[in-house]
Amino acid sequence: MYKRIAQIDSKDLLEDISEEMTDRFGDIPSPVQNLLNIALLKAHAHDVYIISLVQKGLKVTMKLFEKAKLDVTRLPELKKRFGERLKLIPGAHPYFEFMMEIPRKRVIKKLTPGEVFEQIGEAIEEIGKIRLEDEKKAGEK
Repeated sequence: MYKRIAQIDSKDLLEDISEEMTDRFGDIPSPVQNLLNIALLKAHAHDVYIISLVQKGLKVTMKLFEKAKLDVTRLPELKKRFGERLKLIPGAHPYFEFMMEIPRKRVIKKLTPGEVFEQIGEAIEEIGKIRLEDEKKAGEK
């Protein structure tokens, strides 16, 4: 089962594995569902040159592959979308810092796991939009 979880690379596959686990073991506990969601986030992150995701509180550090091919001319689009919540820290080992947002009217200042996955996934998706296409992939289009 661990090998199947490690292969999650799409929402469809995540749902297939969730259904299989439910059929075999019954209701999926929250920690297991979180594991499945993390596997999907990691797959999406890998596709956009993110090699590491680390969350501490509301801050998420997304380390980039050293030779990540990003269109830096499109960074203002990220700035417009996220404001100060998403910052690119350049250097030999570049990374993004992303601050998650708690809804303003919330009494308890805490995010649910679903909200965490949604916000991180959205940031990864937007970073993917500034990724330069690999020459090989561009030639296939």
